[in-house]
Amino acid sequence: MKRTKIILLGGVVSLIIVFVFLLIKKDKNDNIIRYIKINGTNETEIKLIPKEARILELEKFFTGIKVPFGETVSKEPINNLMREYHKLKKLKNASETVEWITRGPSNVGGRSRGLIIDPDDPEYNTWYVGSATGGVWKTTDRGKTWVCLTNELPYQATTTLAMAMSNTNIIYMGTGESFPGSMQTTGGGIFKSTDKGNTWNQLEATSSSEDFRYINRIIVDPDDEDIVLAITQTGIFKTTDGGTKSMRVQMQ
Repeated sequence: MKRTKIILLGGVVSLIIVFVFLLIKKDKNDNIIRYIKINGTNETEIKLIPKEARILELEKFFTGIKVPFGETVSKEPINNLMREYHKLKKLKNASETVEWITRGPSNVGGRSRGLIIDPDDPEYNTWYVGSATGGVWKTTDRGKTWVCLTNELPYQATTTLAMAMSNTNIIYMGTGESFPGSMQTTGGGIFKSTDKGNTWNQLEATSSSEDFRYINRIIVDPDDEDIVLAITQTGIFKTTDGGTKSMRVQMQ
């Protein structure tokens, strides 16, 4: 009897050891990304790259395309993209149509940070979606077809959308992505539309401040379209004039 108990106890201990080993192996493999090179119908394993190393390489790449050669940080002033955008619009040839051809990649999924379902559409077919690096998009057929509403804006990192319930023509768009675990994409503050996304204006109070480079959330008072809370990377800010003149600090 005693021998039987010892054998059973040994078996249980062995199972526990195997179970713990598998958990450790799983956790280790979860942090490894397997890259496959596709050549025709052949698939060849290249290497295993730790997730942390992959993120560092991505950060290095995105930093490299935004700064001059030999530099580590961008020396461009805040809101430089909007200034250059307005300069471009004043050029004589700015009205000429430029044809762009998509060169890919077409097999990389993106992410959406903001979503509005238009309350004025009784069938709920009209949606507004803010994509992390592609601006604001609109569908009127529940996602079958889409139209981009921000093609002319230099800031496309849309992180949040908020519609004023007291005036549904007004939509606020926050730019700049800084969520943990993802790449940081610099934004240009908050933009406002008074015609349901057909045109956009950058809020002056958010255009030239480091506090509004990354907007995480926007909340509009349901009873007043001009009272807005903005949650950014540096704190919580509030405006009572729709962001036209000021965004006061609520918490930092």
